[in-house]
Order: sequence, then structure tokens, then C-alpha cells
Amino acid sequence: MSAGTKKEMNLREANNDRSKVAPLLVQLYDSHRIYDINKEEDSGAKLDLANAVEELLSSDVSPSESEIIADIMISMIEKAEQDLKETIAEKVAELENAPLRLLIHLTNDEISVASKVLEHSPVLCDMDLMYVIQSRDASYCDSIAKRKSLGGAVMTALAETKYPSTIKTLLENSDIVLNESVISTASDMVGSHEELAKPLLARKEITEEIVKKVYEVVSDELKAYVLENFEDDIQGRKAEIELVFEKAK
Repeated sequence: MSAGTKKEMNLREANNDRSKVAPLLVQLYDSHRIYDINKEEDSGAKLDLANAVEELLSSDVSPSESEIIADIMISMIEKAEQDLKETIAEKVAELENAPLRLLIHLTNDEISVASKVLEHSPVLCDMDLMYVIQSRDASYCDSIAKRKSLGGAVMTALAETKYPSTIKTLLENSDIVLNESVISTASDMVGSHEELAKPLLARKEITEEIVKKVYEVVSDELKAYVLENFEDDIQGRKAEIELVFEKAK
């Protein structure tokens, strides 16, 4: 293929991309204009704008077009009110082809905006999540801890924060298999944060040693409560835990 032919094909592909994206950009512009005019009176205008955003980001475009869309979206979001940001974040959170730059921008916003993206976005990789864990507070870590899939390094980083709410969220996340770092950190924290005891004992990953460790540090009231309610609260493992508790006395 000659250089001239290849250039012509690239130009044709770019024109096709523009022909697909242009109407969606016009729709986005119109929806944004209507929202600006009616945002005080018409809550439907916000949803129409969010739907226009979702349709645009769901379209099949080239990487260069995606970057242009990201620029437009970031510019719009920077000027948007909080409730609109939240609606847009919820719409784009689960999109597989949402521009990474846009998602990163949303994760750096208030937690009410960032939470859905941190919890659901399939675009964010472990490094993106690790950066948030290292730079933001517990509420952002809690959102990450709710994800249906978490890499070992991310779980360990979450455990190392020692945020009680984050550890509890990890323990209550039934979609993931917890690594040793999370279980160990949770067992170390139970003495000062008894709210972790029941979700920790409910995990299938715990060992007999962990059960003994929990028994030694929790209050008598919690010991009695756990034994009395184990069948309902701890996934039917009452007899097994009772035996370990008896040995630990």
C-alpha cells in the first residue's frame, strides 16, 4: 500500500468518526443549553443531559475522538453543579469505554461524585485505585472496598490504611476472597473496634487461630451474643466456633 493510499484511508476513517460523533456532540450541546436555562424548574433537563453524556461516551470512536470528548466533558463538569456531577458520574461509572482521564477527574471530586466511579468503573486499574487509596480519606477507600473484584495489592493497601470503616466494608464484601493481610489486620483491630468481630467471624477465610484471637479480645457481652446468634449471623458455623471458643477458655 502506498503512502498516499494509506493517508487517504486514514482521512476517510477520521471523517467517518467525525460523522458519527458530531450529531452526538450537537445533542450534548443542546441538552446542556436546555439544562442551563431550565435547571431551576425542570429536573428532567438534568436527566436528559446525563443521558446525552452516556450516549456520547457509549459510542464507538477512535482514541483521538475519545480524547476530544474527554476534554469537552471535563470542561463541562468543572462548571457543573454538584447534583449534575453526581448524575453524570452514576451514568458513566459502568461504561467500559469511558475515557480514563474523565474518570480520574471524577474520582478526584467530592465523594458523592467519586463513589460510584470508584466502586463500579471497569476502566480503573489497580494503579489508579492505589493512587486514590494513598491520597484520599476513608470514604474513598470504603467505595473501593465495595468493588466486585479487587487485586491482592489493592486489598493489602486498603488493609494498611487501618480505617475501621474500610476494613468492615472489605469483610462484608461477599464478592471477593480476602487475602491474609486483610484478615490479619481485621483480627488485630477487633480489640479496639468490636464492630469488626461479627463480619470477621463470618468470613470463610478465617482460621482457628483467628477465632481464638477474636475470643481473647472481645467483651463478654459480645462473646455471649456471638455464640447465641451464630447460626443466623455467622453462616451456620455455630458448632465449629463454639468448640474453638470452649478450647480458648
